[in-house]
Amino acid sequence: MPALVKAPPHPWARTKPRPGTATRSQAGSAPPEGGFSAGARARAAAARLVSAVIGEGRSLTEALDRLAGPDLGPDRPLVQELSYGTLRLLPRLRTLASQLLNKPLRREEADIEALILVGLYQLLATRIPPHAAVASSVAASRVLGKDWAARLVNALLRRFQRERVALLALADRDEESRWLFPPWLLQRLRQDWPEDWETIVTASNAQAPQWLRVNRLALDRDAYLARLAADGILPGPADSLPVDETPPLLFPAPPASRGTATTRAHSANPAAPPFAPAALRLDPPLPMARLPGFAEGLVSIQDLSAQLAAPLLAARPGERVLDACAAPGGKTVHLLELADGRLDLTALDIDPRRLEQVDATLRRLGLRARVLAGDAAGPPDGWTSDWSGDRGEDAALPTSAQPLRAATCDRAGPRTELAIPFDRILLDAPCSATGVIRRHPDIKWLRRPTDIEALCARQARLLDALWQLLAPGGTCLYVTCSLLAEENEWQIQAFLSRHRDASEVPIQAEWGQARPRGRQVLPAADGGDGFYFARLRKEAP
Repeated sequence: MPALVKAPPHPWARTKPRPGTATRSQAGSAPPEGGFSAGARARAAAARLVSAVIGEGRSLTEALDRLAGPDLGPDRPLVQELSYGTLRLLPRLRTLASQLLNKPLRREEADIEALILVGLYQLLATRIPPHAAVASSVAASRVLGKDWAARLVNALLRRFQRERVALLALADRDEESRWLFPPWLLQRLRQDWPEDWETIVTASNAQAPQWLRVNRLALDRDAYLARLAADGILPGPADSLPVDETPPLLFPAPPASRGTATTRAHSANPAAPPFAPAALRLDPPLPMARLPGFAEGLVSIQDLSAQLAAPLLAARPGERVLDACAAPGGKTVHLLELADGRLDLTALDIDPRRLEQVDATLRRLGLRARVLAGDAAGPPDGWTSDWSGDRGEDAALPTSAQPLRAATCDRAGPRTELAIPFDRILLDAPCSATGVIRRHPDIKWLRRPTDIEALCARQARLLDALWQLLAPGGTCLYVTCSLLAEENEWQIQAFLSRHRDASEVPIQAEWGQARPRGRQVLPAADGGDGFYFARLRKEAP
Protein backbone atom coordinates (compact mmCIF):
# COMPACT_ATOMS: atom_id res chain seq x y z
CA MET A 1 0.00 0.00 0.00
CA PRO A 2 1.49 3.41 -0.92
CA ALA A 3 2.75 5.57 1.91
CA LEU A 4 -0.08 8.08 1.42
CA VAL A 5 -2.68 5.59 2.65
CA LYS A 6 -0.81 5.25 5.96
CA ALA A 7 -0.42 9.00 6.46
CA PRO A 8 -1.96 10.50 9.61
CA PRO A 9 -5.28 12.29 9.33
CA HIS A 10 -5.18 15.64 7.61
CA PRO A 11 -5.52 18.44 10.19
CA TRP A 12 -7.92 20.19 7.81
CA ALA A 13 -5.67 23.18 7.40
CA ARG A 14 -5.89 24.84 4.00
CA THR A 15 -2.12 24.97 3.51
CA LYS A 16 -0.62 22.57 1.01
CA PRO A 17 1.89 19.87 2.10
CA ARG A 18 5.58 20.38 1.40
CA PRO A 19 6.53 19.85 -2.28
CA GLY A 20 7.58 16.32 -3.08
CA THR A 21 5.86 14.61 -0.16
CA ALA A 22 2.86 13.22 -2.07
CA THR A 23 2.88 10.05 -4.13
CA ARG A 24 1.44 10.03 -7.61
CA SER A 25 -1.19 7.30 -7.88
CA GLN A 26 -3.38 5.23 -5.59
CA ALA A 27 -4.91 2.94 -8.19
CA GLY A 28 -2.89 -0.13 -7.28
CA SER A 29 -1.31 -0.48 -10.74
CA ALA A 30 1.09 1.41 -12.92
CA PRO A 31 -0.57 4.60 -14.16
CA PRO A 32 -1.17 4.90 -17.88
CA GLU A 33 -0.06 7.73 -20.10
CA GLY A 34 -0.86 11.04 -18.44
CA GLY A 35 0.07 9.75 -14.99
CA PHE A 36 -3.40 8.80 -13.74
CA SER A 37 -5.36 5.59 -13.77
CA ALA A 38 -8.72 5.27 -15.50
CA GLY A 39 -10.32 4.84 -12.08
CA ALA A 40 -8.88 8.12 -10.82
CA ARG A 41 -10.01 9.96 -13.93
CA ALA A 42 -13.51 8.51 -13.60
CA ARG A 43 -13.80 9.69 -9.97
CA ALA A 44 -12.54 13.12 -10.92
CA ALA A 45 -15.05 13.35 -13.76
CA ALA A 46 -17.87 12.33 -11.42
CA ALA A 47 -16.77 14.97 -8.92
CA ARG A 48 -16.83 17.63 -11.63
CA LEU A 49 -20.34 16.57 -12.61
CA VAL A 50 -21.64 16.68 -9.05
CA SER A 51 -20.01 20.07 -8.51
CA ALA A 52 -21.59 21.41 -11.71
CA VAL A 53 -25.05 20.41 -10.45
CA ILE A 54 -24.88 21.51 -6.82
CA GLY A 55 -22.52 24.44 -7.33
CA GLU A 56 -23.49 25.83 -10.73
CA GLY A 57 -27.12 24.73 -11.07
CA ARG A 58 -26.61 22.72 -14.26
CA SER A 59 -28.72 19.71 -15.06
CA LEU A 60 -26.85 16.45 -14.73
CA THR A 61 -27.57 15.53 -18.35
CA GLU A 62 -26.17 18.85 -19.55
CA ALA A 63 -23.15 18.57 -17.28
CA LEU A 64 -22.43 15.04 -18.47
CA ASP A 65 -22.52 16.15 -22.10
CA ARG A 66 -20.36 19.22 -21.49
CA LEU A 67 -17.86 18.12 -18.87
CA ALA A 68 -17.38 14.40 -19.24
CA GLY A 69 -16.85 14.51 -22.99
CA PRO A 70 -17.13 11.68 -25.49
CA ASP A 71 -13.64 10.27 -24.79
CA LEU A 72 -14.49 8.49 -21.51
CA GLY A 73 -15.14 5.34 -23.48
CA PRO A 74 -15.62 2.30 -21.23
CA ASP A 75 -15.46 4.50 -18.10
CA ARG A 76 -18.60 6.43 -18.97
CA PRO A 77 -20.99 3.98 -17.22
CA LEU A 78 -18.90 4.23 -14.04
CA VAL A 79 -18.90 8.04 -14.19
CA GLN A 80 -22.67 8.04 -14.65
CA GLU A 81 -23.21 5.60 -11.78
CA LEU A 82 -21.05 7.63 -9.41
CA SER A 83 -22.55 10.99 -10.31
CA TYR A 84 -26.18 9.87 -10.43
CA GLY A 85 -25.79 7.83 -7.25
CA THR A 86 -24.12 10.67 -5.36
CA LEU A 87 -26.96 13.02 -6.25
CA ARG A 88 -29.55 10.45 -5.20
CA LEU A 89 -28.04 10.26 -1.72
CA LEU A 90 -26.85 13.86 -1.54
CA PRO A 91 -28.31 14.97 1.84
CA ARG A 92 -27.03 11.87 3.60
CA LEU A 93 -23.59 12.19 2.05
CA ARG A 94 -23.43 15.86 2.99
CA THR A 95 -24.44 15.06 6.57
CA LEU A 96 -21.73 12.43 6.79
CA ALA A 97 -19.13 14.77 5.28
CA SER A 98 -20.00 17.52 7.75
CA GLN A 99 -19.49 15.06 10.62
CA LEU A 100 -16.09 14.08 9.25
CA LEU A 101 -14.80 17.58 8.51
CA ASN A 102 -13.43 19.87 11.18
CA LYS A 103 -14.63 22.89 9.25
CA PRO A 104 -16.39 23.55 5.94
CA LEU A 105 -14.41 23.70 2.73
CA ARG A 106 -14.02 27.01 1.02
CA ARG A 107 -16.17 27.71 -2.03
CA GLU A 108 -13.21 27.42 -4.40
CA GLU A 109 -12.73 23.83 -3.21
CA ALA A 110 -16.18 22.74 -4.38
CA ASP A 111 -14.63 20.04 -6.58
CA ILE A 112 -12.91 18.47 -3.56
CA GLU A 113 -16.12 18.59 -1.57
CA ALA A 114 -17.85 16.80 -4.46
CA LEU A 115 -15.02 14.25 -4.61
CA ILE A 116 -15.49 13.49 -0.90
CA LEU A 117 -19.20 12.93 -1.55
CA VAL A 118 -18.40 10.63 -4.49
CA GLY A 119 -15.97 8.69 -2.29
CA LEU A 120 -18.53 8.28 0.47
CA TYR A 121 -21.13 7.11 -2.04
CA GLN A 122 -18.83 4.32 -3.20
CA LEU A 123 -18.27 3.11 0.36
CA LEU A 124 -21.91 3.41 1.29
CA ALA A 125 -23.90 2.12 -1.67
CA THR A 126 -21.79 0.22 -4.20
CA ARG A 127 -19.96 -3.07 -4.40
CA ILE A 128 -16.71 -1.39 -5.36
CA PRO A 129 -14.01 -2.84 -3.06
CA PRO A 130 -13.34 -0.26 -0.32
CA HIS A 131 -9.59 -0.18 -0.92
CA ALA A 132 -10.17 0.59 -4.62
CA ALA A 133 -12.78 3.25 -3.83
CA VAL A 134 -10.45 5.00 -1.39
CA ALA A 135 -7.30 4.72 -3.49
CA SER A 136 -8.93 5.94 -6.71
CA SER A 137 -10.67 8.81 -4.94
CA VAL A 138 -7.40 9.91 -3.35
CA ALA A 139 -5.70 9.79 -6.74
CA ALA A 140 -8.60 11.74 -8.26
CA SER A 141 -7.70 14.74 -6.10
CA ARG A 142 -4.49 14.99 -8.12
CA VAL A 143 -6.41 14.68 -11.38
CA LEU A 144 -8.33 17.73 -10.20
CA GLY A 145 -5.03 19.54 -9.63
CA LYS A 146 -5.43 19.53 -5.83
CA ASP A 147 -2.49 17.47 -4.59
CA TRP A 148 -2.84 19.02 -1.13
CA ALA A 149 -6.26 17.35 -0.74
CA ALA A 150 -5.01 13.78 -1.16
CA ARG A 151 -4.30 13.32 2.57
CA LEU A 152 -7.64 14.88 3.45
CA VAL A 153 -9.67 12.61 1.17
CA ASN A 154 -7.77 9.57 2.38
CA ALA A 155 -8.27 10.45 6.07
CA LEU A 156 -12.00 11.17 5.75
CA LEU A 157 -12.86 8.04 3.79
CA ARG A 158 -10.86 5.79 6.12
CA ARG A 159 -12.45 7.36 9.17
CA PHE A 160 -15.87 6.68 7.68
CA GLN A 161 -14.92 3.05 7.26
CA ARG A 162 -13.95 2.83 10.92
CA GLU A 163 -16.94 4.73 12.33
CA ARG A 164 -19.59 3.87 9.76
CA VAL A 165 -22.31 2.56 12.08
CA ALA A 166 -22.13 5.48 14.52
CA LEU A 167 -21.98 8.08 11.74
CA LEU A 168 -24.99 6.61 9.95
CA ALA A 169 -26.98 6.50 13.19
CA LEU A 170 -26.35 10.21 13.66
CA ALA A 171 -27.30 10.91 10.05
CA ASP A 172 -30.61 9.12 10.51
CA ARG A 173 -31.70 11.73 13.04
CA ASP A 174 -31.92 14.33 10.27
CA GLU A 175 -35.13 14.07 8.24
CA GLU A 176 -33.63 15.32 4.98
CA SER A 177 -30.74 12.90 5.36
CA ARG A 178 -33.13 10.03 6.11
CA TRP A 179 -35.55 10.62 3.23
CA LEU A 180 -33.06 12.16 0.74
CA PHE A 181 -35.56 14.82 -0.33
CA PRO A 182 -35.56 18.61 0.08
CA PRO A 183 -37.93 19.61 2.91
CA TRP A 184 -40.24 21.70 0.71
CA LEU A 185 -40.83 18.85 -1.73
CA LEU A 186 -41.24 16.30 1.03
CA GLN A 187 -43.93 18.51 2.54
CA ARG A 188 -45.75 18.82 -0.81
CA LEU A 189 -45.76 15.05 -1.24
CA ARG A 190 -47.05 14.50 2.28
CA GLN A 191 -49.82 16.99 1.59
CA ASP A 192 -50.87 15.55 -1.77
CA TRP A 193 -50.25 11.86 -0.97
CA PRO A 194 -50.78 11.34 2.77
CA GLU A 195 -51.08 7.55 2.36
CA ASP A 196 -48.45 7.06 -0.32
CA TRP A 197 -45.68 9.61 0.20
CA GLU A 198 -43.29 7.11 1.82
CA THR A 199 -43.67 4.73 -1.11
CA ILE A 200 -43.16 7.61 -3.54
CA VAL A 201 -40.01 8.83 -1.83
CA THR A 202 -38.53 5.35 -1.47
CA ALA A 203 -39.13 4.56 -5.14
CA SER A 204 -37.79 7.95 -6.24
CA ASN A 205 -34.54 7.29 -4.38
CA ALA A 206 -33.94 3.99 -6.17
CA GLN A 207 -32.45 3.44 -9.59
CA ALA A 208 -35.02 3.42 -12.38
CA PRO A 209 -35.62 0.17 -14.28
CA GLN A 210 -35.21 -0.06 -18.03
CA TRP A 211 -38.42 -0.46 -20.01
CA LEU A 212 -38.54 -1.21 -23.72
CA ARG A 213 -41.36 -0.71 -26.22
CA VAL A 214 -41.51 -3.30 -28.97
CA ASN A 215 -42.43 -1.87 -32.39
CA ARG A 216 -45.70 -3.63 -33.21
CA LEU A 217 -45.27 -2.75 -36.90
CA ALA A 218 -42.25 -5.06 -37.00
CA LEU A 219 -42.97 -7.82 -34.46
CA ASP A 220 -44.86 -8.54 -31.26
CA ARG A 221 -43.53 -8.78 -27.72
CA ASP A 222 -43.35 -12.57 -27.71
CA ALA A 223 -41.26 -12.53 -30.87
CA TYR A 224 -38.86 -10.02 -29.36
CA LEU A 225 -38.69 -12.06 -26.16
CA ALA A 226 -37.69 -15.03 -28.28
CA ARG A 227 -34.94 -12.94 -29.85
CA LEU A 228 -33.69 -11.86 -26.44
CA ALA A 229 -33.65 -15.47 -25.30
CA ALA A 230 -31.75 -16.49 -28.41
CA ASP A 231 -29.17 -13.80 -27.66
CA GLY A 232 -28.87 -14.85 -24.02
CA ILE A 233 -30.73 -11.79 -22.68
CA LEU A 234 -33.78 -12.34 -20.49
CA PRO A 235 -36.09 -9.92 -18.65
CA GLY A 236 -36.05 -9.99 -14.85
CA PRO A 237 -38.85 -9.60 -12.30
CA ALA A 238 -40.25 -6.09 -12.14
CA ASP A 239 -40.17 -6.06 -8.33
CA SER A 240 -36.38 -6.51 -8.10
CA LEU A 241 -33.93 -3.64 -7.78
CA PRO A 242 -30.11 -3.70 -8.00
CA VAL A 243 -28.75 -4.52 -4.55
CA ASP A 244 -26.30 -1.65 -4.64
CA GLU A 245 -29.09 0.88 -5.01
CA THR A 246 -31.11 -0.11 -1.94
CA PRO A 247 -28.79 -0.89 0.98
CA PRO A 248 -30.88 -1.52 4.12
CA LEU A 249 -29.29 1.33 6.07
CA LEU A 250 -30.32 3.85 3.47
CA PHE A 251 -33.97 3.35 2.72
CA PRO A 252 -36.82 2.30 5.00
CA ALA A 253 -38.95 -0.55 3.68
CA PRO A 254 -41.85 0.86 1.63
CA PRO A 255 -45.34 0.23 2.91
CA ALA A 256 -47.74 -1.53 0.58
CA SER A 257 -49.37 0.93 -1.80
CA ARG A 258 -52.72 0.63 -3.47
CA GLY A 259 -51.19 0.84 -6.93
CA THR A 260 -48.61 -1.86 -6.24
CA ALA A 261 -51.16 -4.22 -4.71
CA THR A 262 -53.42 -3.86 -7.73
CA THR A 263 -50.56 -4.59 -10.09
CA ARG A 264 -49.44 -7.74 -8.32
CA ALA A 265 -52.99 -9.03 -8.23
CA HIS A 266 -53.52 -8.96 -11.97
CA SER A 267 -50.04 -9.38 -13.45
CA ALA A 268 -48.69 -12.90 -13.63
CA ASN A 269 -45.49 -11.70 -15.31
CA PRO A 270 -44.63 -8.16 -14.14
CA ALA A 271 -41.78 -7.93 -16.67
CA ALA A 272 -44.39 -7.96 -19.46
CA PRO A 273 -47.56 -6.28 -18.10
CA PRO A 274 -50.83 -7.12 -19.89
CA PHE A 275 -52.11 -3.51 -19.85
CA ALA A 276 -49.11 -2.39 -21.97
CA PRO A 277 -48.76 -5.08 -24.66
CA ALA A 278 -45.58 -3.66 -26.19
CA ALA A 279 -43.76 -3.08 -22.87
CA LEU A 280 -40.91 -5.21 -21.61
CA ARG A 281 -38.61 -4.70 -18.65
CA LEU A 282 -34.94 -5.67 -18.79
CA ASP A 283 -32.99 -6.38 -15.64
CA PRO A 284 -30.15 -5.67 -15.69
CA PRO A 285 -30.50 -2.87 -18.24
CA LEU A 286 -28.58 -2.81 -21.50
CA PRO A 287 -27.03 0.13 -23.34
CA MET A 288 -28.87 1.20 -26.46
CA ALA A 289 -26.14 -0.09 -28.76
CA ARG A 290 -26.41 -3.60 -27.29
CA LEU A 291 -30.18 -3.96 -27.62
CA PRO A 292 -30.95 -6.47 -30.37
CA GLY A 293 -32.74 -4.77 -33.24
CA PHE A 294 -32.55 -1.25 -31.80
CA ALA A 295 -30.78 0.28 -34.81
CA GLU A 296 -33.28 -1.42 -37.12
CA GLY A 297 -36.25 0.08 -35.26
CA LEU A 298 -37.53 -3.15 -33.72
CA VAL A 299 -37.51 -1.71 -30.21
CA SER A 300 -37.26 1.63 -28.41
CA ILE A 301 -36.40 2.60 -24.84
CA GLN A 302 -39.45 4.17 -23.19
CA ASP A 303 -40.69 4.08 -19.61
CA LEU A 304 -43.75 1.97 -18.92
CA SER A 305 -45.87 4.93 -17.80
CA ALA A 306 -44.93 6.96 -20.87
CA GLN A 307 -46.20 4.06 -22.99
CA LEU A 308 -49.72 4.62 -21.65
CA ALA A 309 -50.18 7.97 -23.41
CA ALA A 310 -50.57 6.91 -27.04
CA PRO A 311 -53.26 4.26 -26.36
CA LEU A 312 -55.22 6.78 -24.29
CA LEU A 313 -55.26 9.28 -27.15
CA ALA A 314 -56.35 6.43 -29.47
CA ALA A 315 -55.66 8.22 -32.75
CA ARG A 316 -57.13 6.42 -35.76
CA PRO A 317 -55.62 6.11 -39.25
CA GLY A 318 -56.19 9.22 -41.36
CA GLU A 319 -56.74 11.59 -38.43
CA ARG A 320 -54.95 14.90 -37.98
CA VAL A 321 -52.86 14.67 -34.81
CA LEU A 322 -50.66 17.20 -33.03
CA ASP A 323 -47.98 16.02 -30.63
CA ALA A 324 -47.17 19.25 -28.80
CA CYS A 325 -43.91 19.38 -26.82
CA ALA A 326 -42.91 16.28 -28.79
CA ALA A 327 -39.18 15.89 -28.11
CA PRO A 328 -37.51 13.48 -27.79
CA GLY A 329 -40.14 11.72 -29.92
CA GLY A 330 -41.00 8.50 -28.08
CA LYS A 331 -44.71 9.27 -27.92
CA THR A 332 -44.66 10.58 -31.50
CA VAL A 333 -43.56 7.27 -32.96
CA HIS A 334 -45.76 5.28 -30.58
CA LEU A 335 -48.81 7.13 -31.92
CA LEU A 336 -47.74 6.22 -35.44
CA GLU A 337 -47.06 2.58 -34.54
CA LEU A 338 -50.56 2.17 -33.11
CA ALA A 339 -52.13 3.64 -36.26
CA ASP A 340 -50.04 1.56 -38.69
CA GLY A 341 -48.10 4.70 -39.58
CA ARG A 342 -51.17 6.26 -41.22
CA LEU A 343 -51.61 9.53 -39.35
CA ASP A 344 -51.37 13.11 -40.53
CA LEU A 345 -49.13 13.80 -37.56
CA THR A 346 -47.33 17.02 -36.63
CA ALA A 347 -44.56 16.83 -34.03
CA LEU A 348 -43.94 20.24 -32.49
CA ASP A 349 -41.31 21.39 -30.01
CA ILE A 350 -39.99 24.76 -28.91
CA ASP A 351 -36.36 23.60 -28.85
CA PRO A 352 -34.89 23.09 -32.33
CA ARG A 353 -31.92 21.17 -30.94
CA ARG A 354 -34.17 18.51 -29.40
CA LEU A 355 -36.03 18.11 -32.69
CA GLU A 356 -32.94 16.33 -34.00
CA GLN A 357 -33.87 13.51 -31.61
CA VAL A 358 -37.40 13.40 -32.99
CA ASP A 359 -36.05 13.33 -36.53
CA ALA A 360 -33.57 10.55 -35.71
CA THR A 361 -36.24 8.45 -34.02
CA LEU A 362 -38.60 8.77 -36.99
CA ARG A 363 -35.85 7.76 -39.38
CA ARG A 364 -34.75 4.81 -37.24
CA LEU A 365 -38.29 3.42 -37.23
CA GLY A 366 -39.01 4.35 -40.85
CA LEU A 367 -42.02 6.53 -39.96
CA ARG A 368 -43.21 9.90 -41.28
CA ALA A 369 -44.41 13.07 -39.59
CA ARG A 370 -44.08 16.82 -39.88
CA VAL A 371 -41.41 18.04 -37.49
CA LEU A 372 -41.84 21.71 -36.62
CA ALA A 373 -40.16 24.16 -34.31
CA GLY A 374 -42.45 26.53 -32.47
CA ASP A 375 -44.16 27.51 -29.27
CA ALA A 376 -47.31 25.45 -28.78
CA ALA A 377 -48.75 28.35 -26.79
CA GLY A 378 -48.34 30.65 -29.79
CA PRO A 379 -50.15 30.86 -33.14
CA PRO A 380 -49.42 28.14 -35.72
CA ASP A 381 -48.19 30.69 -38.26
CA GLY A 382 -45.14 31.02 -36.02
CA TRP A 383 -44.33 27.33 -36.30
CA THR A 384 -41.62 26.56 -38.82
CA SER A 385 -40.07 23.68 -40.68
CA ASP A 386 -36.88 25.71 -41.10
CA TRP A 387 -34.96 24.39 -38.16
CA SER A 388 -31.68 22.66 -37.57
CA GLY A 389 -30.42 20.90 -34.49
CA ASP A 390 -26.91 22.28 -35.05
CA ARG A 391 -27.39 25.86 -33.88
CA GLY A 392 -24.97 26.01 -30.97
CA GLU A 393 -25.47 25.87 -27.24
CA ASP A 394 -27.68 28.93 -27.05
CA ALA A 395 -29.91 28.01 -29.98
CA ALA A 396 -33.49 29.25 -29.94
CA LEU A 397 -36.20 29.50 -32.52
CA PRO A 398 -34.84 30.97 -35.76
CA THR A 399 -35.46 34.70 -35.95
CA SER A 400 -35.98 34.60 -39.70
CA ALA A 401 -38.02 31.44 -39.85
CA GLN A 402 -39.63 30.51 -43.10
CA PRO A 403 -43.41 29.97 -42.95
CA LEU A 404 -44.67 26.42 -43.15
CA ARG A 405 -44.99 25.31 -46.73
CA ALA A 406 -45.88 22.16 -48.60
CA ALA A 407 -43.36 19.36 -49.18
CA THR A 408 -40.78 20.81 -46.77
CA CYS A 409 -42.09 19.77 -43.38
CA ASP A 410 -41.88 15.98 -43.52
CA ARG A 411 -38.57 14.61 -42.27
CA ALA A 412 -39.02 11.30 -44.10
CA GLY A 413 -41.03 12.19 -47.18
CA PRO A 414 -43.36 14.86 -48.64
CA ARG A 415 -46.58 15.87 -46.89
CA THR A 416 -49.38 18.27 -47.59
CA GLU A 417 -49.92 21.63 -45.94
CA LEU A 418 -50.57 21.68 -42.21
CA ALA A 419 -54.27 21.04 -41.65
CA ILE A 420 -56.02 22.71 -38.73
CA PRO A 421 -58.07 21.96 -36.67
CA PHE A 422 -56.64 18.75 -35.30
CA ASP A 423 -58.73 15.70 -34.46
CA ARG A 424 -56.49 14.81 -31.53
CA ILE A 425 -53.85 16.66 -29.54
CA LEU A 426 -51.31 15.22 -27.16
CA LEU A 427 -49.92 17.78 -24.71
CA ASP A 428 -47.02 16.36 -22.74
CA ALA A 429 -46.70 19.56 -20.75
CA PRO A 430 -43.54 21.00 -19.20
CA CYS A 431 -43.73 20.32 -15.48
CA SER A 432 -41.79 19.87 -12.26
CA ALA A 433 -40.78 16.33 -13.35
CA THR A 434 -41.24 15.14 -9.77
CA GLY A 435 -42.43 11.78 -11.08
CA VAL A 436 -39.14 10.98 -12.82
CA ILE A 437 -36.70 11.88 -10.04
CA ARG A 438 -35.36 8.33 -10.00
CA ARG A 439 -34.13 8.91 -13.56
CA HIS A 440 -33.01 12.49 -12.92
CA PRO A 441 -31.98 12.81 -9.26
CA ASP A 442 -30.64 16.31 -9.87
CA ILE A 443 -34.26 17.49 -10.08
CA LYS A 444 -34.45 17.28 -6.28
CA TRP A 445 -31.68 19.85 -5.91
CA LEU A 446 -32.34 22.09 -8.94
CA ARG A 447 -36.11 22.53 -8.59
CA ARG A 448 -37.34 25.36 -6.35
CA PRO A 449 -40.78 25.94 -4.77
CA THR A 450 -41.16 29.13 -6.82
CA ASP A 451 -40.81 27.11 -10.04
CA ILE A 452 -44.18 25.43 -9.54
CA GLU A 453 -46.25 28.60 -9.94
CA ALA A 454 -44.46 29.50 -13.18
CA LEU A 455 -44.87 25.98 -14.54
CA CYS A 456 -48.59 25.99 -13.74
CA ALA A 457 -49.02 29.29 -15.58
CA ARG A 458 -47.20 27.86 -18.61
CA GLN A 459 -49.35 24.73 -18.59
CA ALA A 460 -52.54 26.82 -18.49
CA ARG A 461 -51.38 28.90 -21.47
CA LEU A 462 -50.59 25.76 -23.45
CA LEU A 463 -53.96 24.19 -22.69
CA ASP A 464 -55.88 27.34 -23.63
CA ALA A 465 -53.94 27.88 -26.87
CA LEU A 466 -54.13 24.29 -28.06
CA TRP A 467 -57.82 24.03 -27.25
CA GLN A 468 -58.45 26.56 -30.02
CA LEU A 469 -56.78 24.18 -32.49
CA LEU A 470 -58.88 21.15 -31.59
CA ALA A 471 -61.85 20.24 -33.77
CA PRO A 472 -65.31 19.87 -32.19
CA GLY A 473 -65.65 16.29 -31.05
CA GLY A 474 -61.87 16.03 -30.82
CA THR A 475 -59.78 14.72 -27.92
CA CYS A 476 -56.94 16.37 -26.04
CA LEU A 477 -54.78 14.26 -23.73
CA TYR A 478 -53.01 16.25 -21.03
CA VAL A 479 -49.93 14.50 -19.65
CA THR A 480 -47.33 15.40 -17.04
CA CYS A 481 -44.58 13.52 -15.24
CA SER A 482 -45.47 15.41 -12.07
CA LEU A 483 -46.78 14.15 -8.74
CA LEU A 484 -48.10 17.53 -7.58
CA ALA A 485 -51.84 18.15 -7.53
CA GLU A 486 -51.56 21.78 -8.63
CA GLU A 487 -49.95 20.71 -11.92
CA ASN A 488 -52.40 17.85 -12.40
CA GLU A 489 -55.97 17.61 -11.16
CA TRP A 490 -56.08 21.24 -9.99
CA GLN A 491 -54.85 22.37 -13.40
CA ILE A 492 -57.54 20.35 -15.19
CA GLN A 493 -60.27 21.54 -12.84
CA ALA A 494 -59.29 25.14 -13.52
CA PHE A 495 -59.26 24.48 -17.27
CA LEU A 496 -62.74 22.96 -17.22
CA SER A 497 -64.04 25.97 -15.33
CA ARG A 498 -62.67 28.26 -18.08
CA HIS A 499 -63.99 26.27 -21.05
CA ARG A 500 -67.66 25.34 -21.12
CA ASP A 501 -67.16 23.37 -24.32
CA ALA A 502 -64.74 21.01 -22.53
CA SER A 503 -65.62 17.84 -20.67
CA GLU A 504 -63.50 15.19 -19.04
CA VAL A 505 -63.57 11.66 -20.42
CA PRO A 506 -62.80 9.50 -17.38
CA ILE A 507 -59.98 6.98 -17.73
CA GLN A 508 -60.94 3.49 -16.63
CA ALA A 509 -57.81 1.39 -16.34
CA GLU A 510 -56.08 -1.41 -14.45
CA TRP A 511 -53.16 0.83 -13.65
CA GLY A 512 -52.76 3.88 -11.44
CA GLN A 513 -55.21 5.67 -9.18
CA ALA A 514 -58.26 7.71 -10.09
CA ARG A 515 -58.02 11.33 -8.98
CA PRO A 516 -60.77 13.97 -8.69
CA ARG A 517 -59.76 14.78 -12.27
CA GLY A 518 -57.68 12.41 -14.36
CA ARG A 519 -55.60 9.42 -13.34
CA GLN A 520 -52.20 9.20 -11.63
CA VAL A 521 -49.47 6.60 -11.79
CA LEU A 522 -47.03 6.70 -8.88
CA PRO A 523 -43.41 5.69 -9.25
CA ALA A 524 -43.19 2.01 -8.31
CA ALA A 525 -46.82 1.36 -9.30
CA ASP A 526 -46.59 -1.08 -12.23
CA GLY A 527 -42.85 -0.45 -12.37
CA GLY A 528 -43.26 2.85 -14.25
CA ASP A 529 -42.39 6.44 -13.45
CA GLY A 530 -44.82 8.91 -11.93
CA PHE A 531 -47.19 10.19 -14.65
CA TYR A 532 -50.54 11.96 -14.73
CA PHE A 533 -53.15 11.72 -17.51
CA ALA A 534 -56.38 13.63 -18.14
CA ARG A 535 -58.49 13.09 -21.27
CA LEU A 536 -60.60 16.02 -22.49
CA ARG A 537 -63.28 16.15 -25.17
CA LYS A 538 -64.33 19.25 -27.07
CA GLU A 539 -68.08 19.37 -27.34
CA ALA A 540 -69.80 20.46 -30.54
CA PRO A 541 -71.26 24.01 -30.44
